[in-house]
Amino acid sequence: DAALVRNLGVRLVIVLGSSALIDEKVRQQNRPVEYVGAHRVTDKVTLAAAMETAGTLRAEVEATLSAAPAAQVFRRHGRVDGGSRGEHPGEEGLGSSPGRGADAFAARLRVASGNFVRAKRRGVVNGVDFMRTGEVRSVDVAGITQQLDLGSVVLVTSIGHSAAGETLNCNTYDTATAIAQAIHADKLVCMHDGPVDNGWISLNAALRRANAMDGSHSSSDEGDSDGPGTAVLSRSRGGKAGKADGEKALSKRHKAMPPRTRNFLESTVELSAELGALARAVEGSVRRAHLLDSSVEGALLLELYTRDGIGLMVSADAYQEMREATEADLDGIAELLQPLVDDGVVVERSPEQMFQMLDTWRVVEREGLIIACAALIEYPSRPGVGEVAAFTVRPSYQGRGIGDRFLARLEHEARTRGFDSLFLLTTRTADWFRVKGYSTAGLDALPTEKRARVDAMRNSQIYLKTLEDLDEVPTNEDGELINGKVNLG
Repeated sequence: DAALVRNLGVRLVIVLGSSALIDEKVRQQNRPVEYVGAHRVTDKVTLAAAMETAGTLRAEVEATLSAAPAAQVFRRHGRVDGGSRGEHPGEEGLGSSPGRGADAFAARLRVASGNFVRAKRRGVVNGVDFMRTGEVRSVDVAGITQQLDLGSVVLVTSIGHSAAGETLNCNTYDTATAIAQAIHADKLVCMHDGPVDNGWISLNAALRRANAMDGSHSSSDEGDSDGPGTAVLSRSRGGKAGKADGEKALSKRHKAMPPRTRNFLESTVELSAELGALARAVEGSVRRAHLLDSSVEGALLLELYTRDGIGLMVSADAYQEMREATEADLDGIAELLQPLVDDGVVVERSPEQMFQMLDTWRVVEREGLIIACAALIEYPSRPGVGEVAAFTVRPSYQGRGIGDRFLARLEHEARTRGFDSLFLLTTRTADWFRVKGYSTAGLDALPTEKRARVDAMRNSQIYLKTLEDLDEVPTNEDGELINGKVNLG
C-alpha cells in the first residue's frame, strides 16, 4: 500500500514502531519491561534491544519497498533492451525479467534513512529517571525535504541522537508527530494492530478524550509536561498503567454522558497513545490525522481514496459541515433533488426559482459533496411560522443519523429566528416526521401565500410542529453518528 501511494504521487515518510518487539527482546533476557505513563524507562539492556530492533525493521522495510514495482511498471509493458515493448532502455514491464544498470534500479522505490531526528534525554520526571529514553528536540527538515524532492521514501526509526553523540530511544508517536509538524505534512496516519472504529472527531474532542483517558496525568514539579493533548495513557504492556486505569477515568468523568458516546469512548480506551499523537499533530500544523487497523487489507488506500474511509480521523477543519448554501451549491442541490423530482416526491423548481430561494437553502456538505439539503422559508403574512421544504438526504447516507441532526439544526435556527412553529408538506415520509414531533394539520395552518400554491392533485400531507419547548440543538458531544463517522467535537 505504501509503495502504491508513493507511486500515486504522495510524498511519504514512514516512522517505524517497535514497542512490542523491544518488549519481547527485553523479556527474553529476564529483564522487566518498565513504563511510566506513555514512556518507556530505557536502561542499557533496553537500549540495546531498541537499537537491534530498529536496525532489523529498517532492513526489512527497505527490502520490501525495494521489491515494490514503481509506477512505470504499471503504465508500460516491456523493455526495449530485451526486445519487448517499452519506451526507454532498461525499463521493465510486467512479467519481464529484471533490467540491468542504473535505469533498472531507478525503476524501484528509493528509500532514504538517516539521522533526521535530534533528541535529548527525557531526564527525571516526577522522581522517575527515564535513563536513555529520549525526547525529540529537533527535526532535520531540510534533509527530509531534500530526500522527498528526489522521490525517495524517507524511513525513520524511534532511535534518536543527542548533540553529545548519545543514542536515545524515543517514543514512536512523539517522533512521528514531531516530524509531521516540522515538515507541515498534510496527514499523519497511525497503523494500529487491532480494530479501529470508523469515525471522525474534531481536534477539541480528541484533546478531551485523550485527557479523559488519563486520570492520573499531571505536570512535574519542574514544569515538564507533554503539552496540550499529550496526556495519554499507554496500553498495558506489563506495567501498572493501562486499560483498567483508563476505564476508571472514563467511569469517573463520563458517567453522565449519553450511552452512545460513553460506549464509543470505552471501546477506544486502549488507543489513548495513538489518539494523543493524532490530537497533537492536528493541534500543530497537520490538517488531518488518521488511525487505521493494519490488519485490514488495503487499509491505507481505503482511508485515503474513499470519501468515508475505514478508520478514525481527527480533523481541525470542517470535514463535514451544515451551513447556508451558496450560489455554487445550487447545481449540487438540484442534482440531489432530481431523482425525487422524477418520482414526483419533490416539486420541480426551475434554475431561476432555485436561485430566488438561495437565502433559504441549507446544506450538509462532506468533502465537497452535498449529502443533504432543505429550504427554511419564512412567510411575511404569518410571522413566527416557517416551512421546511425539500428536506432530502442522499440515499447512500441515509440511516446514519444525518437527517435527525440536520432537522434538529433547522429547528434550532428557526427558533433563534423567532419562529414559533414549522410546517412541511410530505407524501412519503410522514411516519419519520411524526416520530420527530410533527402532527397532522389542515390547510388553515398554512400562510396565505403558501396555501394558494398547494397542488391539490399531489395530495400532500401537512405536518406542523410547535417550537416553544424545543430543546437546544444537539451538540457534537452527544455522540450522534454522522455519515458513519462519529463526531464528538
